Amino acid sequence: MSSIQKIQIPEASGFDRAKAMELANLISVAYNEYEVWDSNEDLQDPQKLPTVITGSSDFADLQTNTLECQKEAGKNTNFTKLDKLWKTSKKYDRLESFFFPQWWWFELLEPDHRQELLRTDIREFWEEIKDIVTTDQVFGFIARSQDNPRQLFVVFRGTREGAEWFNNFRPKPQPFLPELSQELGVDLGEVRNGFNLIYTAARTQNILEKFLDRLNFFSIPLLDSFANQLQKKVTQFFADQDTIPSQTVIEQFFTDYFQNNPEAAETEIYITGHSLGAGLASLAALHIQKLAEKHQVSPAIKLYTFASPRVGNETFASHFDPPHSLKSYRIINSEDLIQSVPLPTTELIDDETRKGMSAGGLERLARFKEFLERLTKGQSQKHYQHIGVPVTFTQQTGTIAGNHNLTNTYRRALVED
Repeated sequence: MSSIQKIQIPEASGFDRAKAMELANLISVAYNEYEVWDSNEDLQDPQKLPTVITGSSDFADLQTNTLECQKEAGKNTNFTKLDKLWKTSKKYDRLESFFFPQWWWFELLEPDHRQELLRTDIREFWEEIKDIVTTDQVFGFIARSQDNPRQLFVVFRGTREGAEWFNNFRPKPQPFLPELSQELGVDLGEVRNGFNLIYTAARTQNILEKFLDRLNFFSIPLLDSFANQLQKKVTQFFADQDTIPSQTVIEQFFTDYFQNNPEAAETEIYITGHSLGAGLASLAALHIQKLAEKHQVSPAIKLYTFASPRVGNETFASHFDPPHSLKSYRIINSEDLIQSVPLPTTELIDDETRKGMSAGGLERLARFKEFLERLTKGQSQKHYQHIGVPVTFTQQTGTIAGNHNLTNTYRRALVED
């Protein structure tokens, strides 16, 4: 095997290969928890998640790519499925879990679902829709090492649901934690809308209610009455939602930890994620760092991401640069498509090149820029920037999924020759 298929660690970077493997293994556990949760309704209860998580600092051949490539509906029904595969295991106490309420309306386009809805009594219509398009999915956890109680781990899995893939490609930026930014008097920058949506669990209630308002426009008595009934159910459904977004979990847990733990300043906090989870981990890392700053403690905060896309703009990325106390490492396969999106900029020509262009060329360029700005609704002027020290390797598997795979491709790249 060529050495380029193993990670290339920059000198004096402080990158810890064993810790990176430990974190990658914990992400694999988070993937497995999702698979079990998603395939077995009887286990879809936060109280049934294991209170003790088992991982490892060693590579173990998990003998499966299904953790993030395909579902095994009805087969994977064991939260502790991976425990017996670790060569030497490490134990962690689960302190919190992350969930996200998925809304995925394209599920209604499935032929079986359309037939199901057509057969449904109008009084039961909302219940059928709710069951089809909404699910609370487990996304990761906060855990504490049993060997070293001063080590905390914040772990996010990557993309698995259709709604999550859709959110991956919603690059329109949003201000990150504007209320905290205002409180601290610091600009935290802008981040991708899809990541921000999942991290903050922004609701789709307004979009759905606008759709129902349009139904009333037709003024058909039956339809009008039905829409009103449906809207009441939608409003009640959102009022009854008790899923706590990741932002709130982070806020509550670390505020309490920094305020009430005398050893908070000596704590090591490792934050990690793969793919979409890498984006969420990046948001969480800056959030935790600012909460620590707010409460005047300085724990060692370290971010290790795997296959991370670009998350935010230059201002967001600047908070991960020295001399900030937040250390960040970005582990990437150069052949992985996902880590290269979105484009850092859509500006094609720099000032020097523009000076040498003809009047006709400048006119065509101006028309193209105007078209691009209309097409992207002004987002063509936005920039995105990677964060952290790049720790790279090159592995071409022949497929997009294979190049992006954590369980096999990325974890094997961490193994020392």
